[in-house]
Amino acid sequence: MEKLLVKGEKIVIGKRNEGLNHLVLELTYLNPADLLFDIDIFVFMVEENHGVNKKNIIFYNQPRSICKSIVYREDDHGDENKKSVEVNLNQIPQPIKKIVFGCSIYKDANVTEAKNIELSFQGIDKMTNMRMFTIHDKINIDQDETVILGDIYQYKDLWKFNTLKYQHEENILRGIKKLYPIKIY
Repeated sequence: MEKLLVKGEKIVIGKRNEGLNHLVLELTYLNPADLLFDIDIFVFMVEENHGVNKKNIIFYNQPRSICKSIVYREDDHGDENKKSVEVNLNQIPQPIKKIVFGCSIYKDANVTEAKNIELSFQGIDKMTNMRMFTIHDKINIDQDETVILGDIYQYKDLWKFNTLKYQHEENILRGIKKLYPIKIY
């Protein structure tokens, strides 16, 4: 059963090494004809010591994690844009303790006044195709350059999703570093 998540809400999405634990996280948004902009998902695999291997930052130009447990895909056809990330939690290496999901907004000079865009971020069980959770958010693409949507983290033997909905006016790396003490190597 799908749950509509709000900022700060957490939900159990699986157990470590149990079942398939294969998710699809999907970001969708409409692109009005009068605006030239794009939104891309970024995924950071954070180790216990807060380290992030630069080869474990997943996005359109680097669509797979080193272990191939996270894969990026996109479908930009028509008015609705869809970006998705497949995550196989059972293949996440032991040192990884958190998976952070954010997006960057790239805009043309024609975005000069406040424009609110509706974003939808959904967690879908790949095996059953059932929606586990949805996050709806409005972002001001004139003001914000980054949105940190949430993170998957380990709590004892559980995988949980934590809803953040943090909007930031600077690039994705600065936005993430405001929330997490990560060190990229």
